[in-house]
Amino acid sequence: MTGYSIRPATLDDADDIARLMEFVGGTIPSGDHRARAGLESFLAQDGLVLVAEADGGVVGACTLLFTRLNPMDASPGAWLDGLAVDESHRRRGIGRALMEEARRRASGAGCDSLVLHTHEEQGPALALYDSLGMKRHGLLMVWPLPR
Repeated sequence: MTGYSIRPATLDDADDIARLMEFVGGTIPSGDHRARAGLESFLAQDGLVLVAEADGGVVGACTLLFTRLNPMDASPGAWLDGLAVDESHRRRGIGRALMEEARRRASGAGCDSLVLHTHEEQGPALALYDSLGMKRHGLLMVWPLPR
């Protein structure tokens, strides 16, 4: 499919990104005043958000954080924690295009890997990641902290 473009997000995209991230567990809803501040803070911490535009609006997004998780790592890695495409625009190649651009950006930033977390029940997402050549590796452990 053509008819969409991928670009880095701007602060004006905050509500659209919040709406899309709700599909993948984002906790700040669209329209919440914290969306813009959250995006601004993320971008200031070496984060990158890519958005896909089609039909006059933002229809997809993915978030990347470039960081060394260990101070002894020779190069940074890229953590992708949020790939979402609006339901009405799925199965058109937008998720694949976002992932490919994320990989290109991570490589350009000197990262040695791109890592993401997903769930077994996310069949379409797993099929996409497998088709891109991503390898399943390890076990992610989560320890929720009290607030």
